[in-house]
Amino acid sequence: MPFIFNPITGVLDIGNITSGPIGPFLEKIDGDSGSITGAEVTIYADQAALGAGETVEFVNSGTVSTLKVSDSNGNTIVGSGSGSLTNSTDGFNTIFGFQAGSSLSSGMGGNNLFGWKSGNAITTGNNNTAQGQSSLLILQSGMQNNAHGNNSLSALISGSFNNAYGYASGSSFTGSESSNIVIGNAGTVGDNNTIRIGSQGSGNGQHNKCFIAGITGVTPASSNFATINSAGQLGDSGTSISTGSFTPTISGSSSAGTTSYISQSGSYVKIGNIVFVSGTVSYSAATGTGSLQIASLPFTINAGVFCTGSVVTTGLTFPVGSTSLSILGSGGNTLVNIFASGTGITGGNIQMANTTVSIYFDFFYLV
Repeated sequence: MPFIFNPITGVLDIGNITSGPIGPFLEKIDGDSGSITGAEVTIYADQAALGAGETVEFVNSGTVSTLKVSDSNGNTIVGSGSGSLTNSTDGFNTIFGFQAGSSLSSGMGGNNLFGWKSGNAITTGNNNTAQGQSSLLILQSGMQNNAHGNNSLSALISGSFNNAYGYASGSSFTGSESSNIVIGNAGTVGDNNTIRIGSQGSGNGQHNKCFIAGITGVTPASSNFATINSAGQLGDSGTSISTGSFTPTISGSSSAGTTSYISQSGSYVKIGNIVFVSGTVSYSAATGTGSLQIASLPFTINAGVFCTGSVVTTGLTFPVGSTSLSILGSGGNTLVNIFASGTGITGGNIQMANTTVSIYFDFFYLV
């Protein structure tokens, strides 16, 4: 009867030990389920059948058995049926889950697959990330897809460069849809280069309000009007918005002359092809002759188009019987006249006056 020193208890154990080729001998090893017995036993990861995943194995040498979960190509593939024994040259795949990445072919690398059957059908796809049950479930050849959430991009076959976030996001893609961003939205068959955020409605997983920071209080230069249709699609109306200033001048229609200015100021808002202008100009003397013209407008008036607006003046002489003043301009010019009109008179343009004058104007025109 041999004596065996037990390093755990620090005492000698005395028992009926069967002798054999490497004795003292193992009689039984209990596991989480069942046990193994015998003088010689086998412990392995069943790699040939992908029992614990493609890269999981026990490597035995001498008296040491080493458990390895990564291979020499940088792959870590863990989970029953995960990985494929045909991808011996793959590199840098990280796969966890039952039958995840189980169709990978040789040379495909950089895939990160986590979850039950995630990336299950990928053969030649690379650099894909799937996180969640059945995410990228039937993808075969796509690349650089990111699917986060159970069933995300679950029906995509060959699309690439998609980013999907949320349960079943992008699940309506059934072919080669590519370069889409879907967040909390199933997408639409045939989408390409499309962004969809949220699902309209008031039920579970739906949204009927939108708040986006960084918009309120910010006025981009030369910006366009945004439009939205009944399907919630945003777009650009093509109508630009710009603002600016200009310096109005005074000249005569017959001879421009020289004007001695006291003050000059003008501003405009341009919305598409409509220009709204307002300003003031004051002068102490002007040698021009003919009709008084407010010149140097910021944009040329559209040919064949007349413009009108309001004006207030001081220091000018009005035709007898005139009761109102207005701005009158014609297409192809960057100037307007001040037109006087009234009941029972023909009306006409205000003439230049070599005296102190102030003019305040506000009008719009097409360009």
